[in-house]
Amino acid sequence: MSGLRRAAGIAVAAAVAAGLPVLASGASAATTFAPVFTSSSFTTSAASPESFPTVEARPNHVVGLPSMVKVEFTDPVKLTQLGNGTPIFPDKTAAAPYFLDSTNQQVAATSAVDANDPNAIDVTPAAPLTDGAYTLHVTAFDATPGACDDWSVVNPAPSCTTYDGVVNDDAATPAPFHFTIDKTGPAVVISTVGGAAVPTSTPIDANHVGNVTLTGTTSADTKSLTLSVKSSSGGATRLIPVNITPGSPASWTAHDDLGSLNDGTLTFSVTGKDNLGNASAPVTATVPLAAHPGAPASFSATSRDGGAHLTWSAPTHQTAGHPVTGYVVLAIDTVTHAATTAHTSCGATCPTSGNISGLKDGDVYSLAIAAVTDVGGHGGAAVTTVRPRAATRLTVLSTVRKVHAGHKVALTGRLSTVTGGHSVAGAKVRITPKFANGSTGRAVTVTTDSFGVWSHAFRVNRTTTYVATWAGNKATLPSKGHRKITVF
Repeated sequence: MSGLRRAAGIAVAAAVAAGLPVLASGASAATTFAPVFTSSSFTTSAASPESFPTVEARPNHVVGLPSMVKVEFTDPVKLTQLGNGTPIFPDKTAAAPYFLDSTNQQVAATSAVDANDPNAIDVTPAAPLTDGAYTLHVTAFDATPGACDDWSVVNPAPSCTTYDGVVNDDAATPAPFHFTIDKTGPAVVISTVGGAAVPTSTPIDANHVGNVTLTGTTSADTKSLTLSVKSSSGGATRLIPVNITPGSPASWTAHDDLGSLNDGTLTFSVTGKDNLGNASAPVTATVPLAAHPGAPASFSATSRDGGAHLTWSAPTHQTAGHPVTGYVVLAIDTVTHAATTAHTSCGATCPTSGNISGLKDGDVYSLAIAAVTDVGGHGGAAVTTVRPRAATRLTVLSTVRKVHAGHKVALTGRLSTVTGGHSVAGAKVRITPKFANGSTGRAVTVTTDSFGVWSHAFRVNRTTTYVATWAGNKATLPSKGHRKITVF
């Protein structure tokens, strides 16, 4: 009985039907037989062998030469005789017509002598049968010549007198051999979400998102259900605990706070497993979620050293009775993909500007801002980009401020960041002479050393203002410095 699950007990014994003689070898006709089975209800799984327990005819209690046996079952059944009594079939080596009959379907079957037991015949359905409850009946047909000997009719059964009892059943009321085959998962249904029948286009709003109830039904043999939910606007898939109430069918309910999910379309998916481990295909239901405020408006970012200054406007759409309690900002480095978050809270009024720090100068960041309310989660996001750059200071110095015409003056300076005073090495600084009449002289380019220092000597023929400029790069902002040298 490997692979079979015992579900209930029902006795099957030998019986005699009125009108058909029961012959005993060397004895008078008997009407009382010993029972064969003490348990008779089974369930198979998809991995179970296609076989069932032996159906046996007791020795010396054999029906009178039946020509056909009607068998109702789902998988191959072996019919055997115990001992050396008269066989229950007149010729086990000849193919006899069989067919399967149950409340679910009726299919032809074939028979053959069992290769390992000369007193056994194996009966096999000609086509797979569906899941359901079945009863195994063995009914002997009268083989009186000419009375009912056309065995070409397989479905339905020949219309002749039958021994309409169960072999080896001695009960006053025959108790057939019952069994069930089960190879499919539970029949799971999602009935309602948030009180609305599925399918529904009614959105879950801010007033109900904190306690959303789902209901449904499933097969009576369901052992467990797995329920998950995911928003179309992103975020991880969440599991929701499920409570199953036994019944036929069983009912199930689930409750959860969905406030932390993003607005969008929620997809609920439920799968079930029965006691045999058969799993159902996922059953889904989609419901809109509109419980959070809209996206902030006019979102912009200005570069700062190691961060950005942000400005925005309040969302035009806010959930009634659930005002904005703050904002959350997410900055993602498009180079390293590192994420940085910042939060603001609302006091008497909500802010419309703020700073985010901890960013890397020179990298481009994708910024998103969303409003938060007391229902949890956040609303729609406004997005922009920014490249943090450090402000710089460029100094220009000289040993003297006044010289005679034709003399040289050595200019020097340093390029550094405003915050922290870090040197900007390898920078190309452009020095341009500007004269009182508005004209300019020939510009030169100098390079800062590892300390951010540069130097250059100029021959001065007239009063000149030397203007040093740094154009900036990905990580630093431009800067400018100047020095006036007077000729006397």
